[in-house]
Amino acid sequence: ADTIEVINRPAEDAGFDKPVTTHKLGDELTISLSDASAEKGSSYVFALKLENIGKYEVTLTASSELGELAQMPVTIFAMGTACGTFTFNGTGGKNVSISKEVPLYSSITSIRLFFAQGGLHPESITFRLKEKIDDINIAFKQED
Repeated sequence: ADTIEVINRPAEDAGFDKPVTTHKLGDELTISLSDASAEKGSSYVFALKLENIGKYEVTLTASSELGELAQMPVTIFAMGTACGTFTFNGTGGKNVSISKEVPLYSSITSIRLFFAQGGLHPESITFRLKEKIDDINIAFKQED
């Protein structure tokens, strides 16, 4: 058997060799994150099979027992590219939802949530289609 050594791989990408769950995304999908580890420096990875490419409203719902001054950023990556950061404060244990617009332009898209700080208890993530794009070339067209 051959041995493969991966070099120049960013440390935060290490450990993603486990099977990834794929979810079918129509116009809207909510995924439970109750099994996600949100320890400092951890990531939660899954894949989406999109019926429609376009811009999606992504809503992350989570809670925290930490104080109001605590900041717990969660960065969302689509196909390895950072698309936005959800920054939570302490919530007194109550669920809080934060939304961002995220472009998803590949029919099969890998999603990674990176938890930069500990203390957050993720509940769910919801994807809701906001703008369907029929021609991917239009999404990348530059204004003259």
